[in-house]
Amino acid sequence: MGSPESEHGAAITSEEQHEVTLTRGFWIMSTEVIQDQWNAVMANNPARFKESGQLPIHDVSYDDCTAFLTSFKEKFGAHLTGWNVLLPTEAEWEYACRGGSTEKWCFGSDESLIQDYAWLDSNSDEKPHVVSQKKPSAWGLFDMHGNVAEWCKDGKRQYGKAVTDPDGGRSRFEVIVRGGHYRNPSHNTRSASRSWTDPKSGAPTIGFRIILK
Repeated sequence: MGSPESEHGAAITSEEQHEVTLTRGFWIMSTEVIQDQWNAVMANNPARFKESGQLPIHDVSYDDCTAFLTSFKEKFGAHLTGWNVLLPTEAEWEYACRGGSTEKWCFGSDESLIQDYAWLDSNSDEKPHVVSQKKPSAWGLFDMHGNVAEWCKDGKRQYGKAVTDPDGGRSRFEVIVRGGHYRNPSHNTRSASRSWTDPKSGAPTIGFRIILK
């Protein structure tokens, strides 16, 4: 997990490479949660861009996402016996994003290919786009490098040592957000790129996807 110091755009102080072991498998959504799905669960749509129900939900805070998960389980829990419905941890998110790759992006390190896989500052017209229009990763996941960035389950943690099932825990002030978004330059769409923000604040550039495990 993380990036080598030689990786262009790497934030060395917050992306230090280290070994991570995940002891449980999981299923992750192939796309970000879309507005039609959000509305079906929450009966509202807080998004700024609403041209299509197939756009990723955005302008939702971390706390909004946890409320969504609670309502989702209340509505559909009978169909999910034995499964937990969660936001991915940061480690789970990066594992899924890489899709087996150890290079900058799931497709390698050739920056000229990023527009085939992601919506970012150079091709997005400064707005999110309907999911699944770009190429998927080798594991069939769409838009992880760019459309909206995505909330993770855990708060910020320091990198540097080998860890098993890392979870930064719940933070009142700094929750991890992963993945590029439609306003990012290419170096901020790398698999290892990470940021964190106030869990009570939504943004038009942040959405989420869920996992089952």
